[in-house]
Amino acid sequence: MAKTTIIIPTYNRSNCLKRILNYYDSFPEKKDDFEFIVADSSSNENKKINREIVSSLKNFEVLYLSDYLENINPWYKFANAINYAKSGFCLICADDDFVVPKSAIFCADFLENNPNFTAAHGQYILFHLGEKKGGERKIYWTSEYALESMTNSKAEIRLKEHLSKYVLATFSAVHRTSFLKMALKETTKWAPDNRFGELLPSMLAPIYGKLKCFDMPYAVQEININSTGTITKTLEDFIKEGSYGDKYANFRKCLSNHLGKNSELSQEDSEKIIDEAMAVYLKKNYSVNSGFSLVRQTKNIVKLLSPAVYGKIKSIYTRRKFSKPKNDISVLINSPSFEYYDVFKKIRDYVIRQS
Repeated sequence: MAKTTIIIPTYNRSNCLKRILNYYDSFPEKKDDFEFIVADSSSNENKKINREIVSSLKNFEVLYLSDYLENINPWYKFANAINYAKSGFCLICADDDFVVPKSAIFCADFLENNPNFTAAHGQYILFHLGEKKGGERKIYWTSEYALESMTNSKAEIRLKEHLSKYVLATFSAVHRTSFLKMALKETTKWAPDNRFGELLPSMLAPIYGKLKCFDMPYAVQEININSTGTITKTLEDFIKEGSYGDKYANFRKCLSNHLGKNSELSQEDSEKIIDEAMAVYLKKNYSVNSGFSLVRQTKNIVKLLSPAVYGKIKSIYTRRKFSKPKNDISVLINSPSFEYYDVFKKIRDYVIRQS
């Protein structure tokens, strides 16, 4: 039986689904380590294309779930899809991202041997596919996050550290399937929106165990100015429209309930820790002085822009984000002497081939 389930949610991006499935199909020697589930809420027209993509795979089978309406809340889709997972470990990989198979296997092995850890992952690399000019299109790489392990013995300390330092959703990490099922079910009950819904399962993880982050490439994520994460409402929007209070109260209640079960804290003390950590998170990510990215500044008008103006904004955003890659990661990735050169070359080839 496969050790790890990879759930790939997809929504009207057949080109992305094709490249990620073809990428995994190129690892026939790894197929016994994984089972794959595609959760598709695309239009009927795109579902027809996606079925053909799935049926064309040669080296592994995919459980293709397509009984999702196009307007389904994504958290309900995730929570439903994971019920079909048969393995002991599980991760969610967006259709425009890649999780490195070797890294996922390493993380699953680690969790199997370390029962006090809830999740394990590594470092995340971002990429942008440049416009085609003459010859082959070029990929630009950057590293934006410096993720850390959370290994304190106390659940409340791990939660406080993870929330106050939060930069990236952790549900794409390898988790114990039983935990992730519970976390997604709780998300549909307490926080079924794209912001608190992202935070809640990520914060339940450190409550139930330690988090391990290895110093190795784990996932490669595509950056798009019009992706779901950049055009949906932010916590700042909730504050402005007056819905933040109720949403945060539900988020806090859920976390404090679980924290109380996994610590010696009272409900009042649990809520206090969550409030303190959330205040740090909000100050770091939403204060006026910290500044907003170009994506946040333009997210509400993206759909109203002409193609020419939108293209200009996207070009400016891309140059800004990838002009000064941290740690010269772009140079490193393109160097044949780099330890993980073949990993990134393979991803680059599939991205360009499918572009």
